[in-house]
Amino acid sequence: MKTLIPKEYVGDLYDPYFGNTNLRIQEDSVVSDAEKGKHFPISQEIIEFSGFDEVDEHKKREITYTFEYKKDDKIKEQLLKHTWSDYYNYFQTRKFIKILELLRRCDGDVFSVLGCGSGYDIGQLIHLGAKPRRIYASDLSIHSVRIVPHQLRQFGYAGELALFTSDLDFVPIRSKAVPIIVFEALHHTPDMHHTIEKLLRYGYGNVIFVEPTNNFVIRWLAKRGLAQRIEYSGLKPGRLELDRLREMAAKHGYDLSIRTMWEFPEDYFRRLPGSRYPVVEWTFLRLLSLWSAISNLAKFGNMSIVRLVKRPV
Repeated sequence: MKTLIPKEYVGDLYDPYFGNTNLRIQEDSVVSDAEKGKHFPISQEIIEFSGFDEVDEHKKREITYTFEYKKDDKIKEQLLKHTWSDYYNYFQTRKFIKILELLRRCDGDVFSVLGCGSGYDIGQLIHLGAKPRRIYASDLSIHSVRIVPHQLRQFGYAGELALFTSDLDFVPIRSKAVPIIVFEALHHTPDMHHTIEKLLRYGYGNVIFVEPTNNFVIRWLAKRGLAQRIEYSGLKPGRLELDRLREMAAKHGYDLSIRTMWEFPEDYFRRLPGSRYPVVEWTFLRLLSLWSAISNLAKFGNMSIVRLVKRPV
């Protein structure tokens, strides 16, 4: 794997706050040619577009939390995510397989992962067979992005890696041909539908994401405090509304494909009688998968894997 230095990929980016601008390297920062453009610092070959002064209060809290959570003594924990339970990984693997299937329908051998965290999700795509020539990896927090190269080495990635921080509401990827992937990160924003619509306004050719999804069952549970949590940043995350997504796709000229599935939280499952027996877990997961396949016909699930494809003008 080759981790690129900024001068090798800065031409593929633009100032996320001013649109189609040029960037140049100046000492230890990246400078925008926008009239009111800023200097973005470079730290350990990572361009910081989402510095503490550029983000809102909610995102400042998220950056602060990530700093505390991903200090040096926590990095090993991040690199061992693949040791999570078989129950949890069962759902995650199904989602990664579907993302890889959608990604293979896109032209080219380059993609961008936004909200990538410490890179575990990218590593899973590599593990399942993705072989991109180059990956643009970005997260809000530089403390997460610093872990990405270590993570991908574990998964045997052999291509090029470009690293930067960015806000999901302000994407710096210049080429609209680069597929955009966001894995369960949009609900960390104050309004995921607003963020999705901004991505569509940018006009990217392929946008692929996975997000928790609303339906009447989830709404009923949420009213009783059974399907809602508070994020570490204090945000009460929303869920994807499929009708609203369809409206946005039509408005901005995108073809939309949705795969729904059901995911049952492990902490809830462990409260069920006999849940510690492997045969019970195996049977439960297969029955849930069967129900997911059936209910997908009506796009009825609590998780969605989405692909938006820009129609030719």
